[in-house]
Amino acid sequence: MTLAASECRMLAGLVILAVTFTGTACANEAQELKLDPGWVIVGSQHVRDGAEKDLAVLDAELPLMEIRVCARDNAVRLRNATAWMPGDGRQKLWLPLVLDADRCSDPIKVRGAPRRVTHVAFEYEALSAGWAGARLVIAGRHAVLRP
Repeated sequence: MTLAASECRMLAGLVILAVTFTGTACANEAQELKLDPGWVIVGSQHVRDGAEKDLAVLDAELPLMEIRVCARDNAVRLRNATAWMPGDGRQKLWLPLVLDADRCSDPIKVRGAPRRVTHVAFEYEALSAGWAGARLVIAGRHAVLRP
């Protein structure tokens, strides 16, 4: 079972049984992607087979130190990716040309970190043999707060 980042975000403010189930599913997806502890899923985007441009809106309430992009279900050919921050800040993301299924990019440091990342603009296409497409999952690592 996979869930959108907005469903994962419910963990922050609500404590009910449905949220506990949602949190478990998001944590399971992070484990399936073999993300180290401290990484949380902050967004996802469905990728169709044709070349396209999309905007993945992130649910990162806290400033991020690093981000990773992961492909789910099928491989994705990435042409371009740019992270956007408040105040019209932008950062080009250097990603592999092809991100294999169920693999993640190396961690990418957020310039000026810790900084809130609002969305990521992608140009890409899924490398699937049919209608299935793929899904890109964006994970973030928050700043470690010290007393």
